[in-house]
Amino acid sequence: MLKIMIFVALLKGTINRILSYYEEYSQVAYLATFAVKSSRKRNNIGQKLVEILRQVLESKGYNGTRGVAREEGVLLYKKCKFEIVSDPVMNASLEMIDFKMVCRI
Repeated sequence: MLKIMIFVALLKGTINRILSYYEEYSQVAYLATFAVKSSRKRNNIGQKLVEILRQVLESKGYNGTRGVAREEGVLLYKKCKFEIVSDPVMNASLEMIDFKMVCRI
C-alpha cells in the first residue's frame, strides 16, 4: 500500500509552502514535492518543514529520505542534511539539471 503524507504551510489562507513524501521502499521515504513560494523563500520555513518531516519519519521507524533537487535547491537540501549521491542528471523533459539527494535519519 502506498503511503503519502503532505505538509502545507498557509499564510493568510494562501498555500505558501508544500512538502510531501511517499514510501519508496521499507524504511526509506521519497521526498516527492518540496516547493516554497518565491516571495516566502529565505526565511527558514523550508528547513522547518523538512525537520518536521524528519521527526515524523523517525517516529515511524524510517531511516532515510531520498529526493531530487533542482540546481537552485541544492543549497537548501544541504542545509537540511541531505547529501548529493550521484553526478547531476539532465532532466530532458524540464530542461533542468537534477541532483539525486539522500538524508539519513
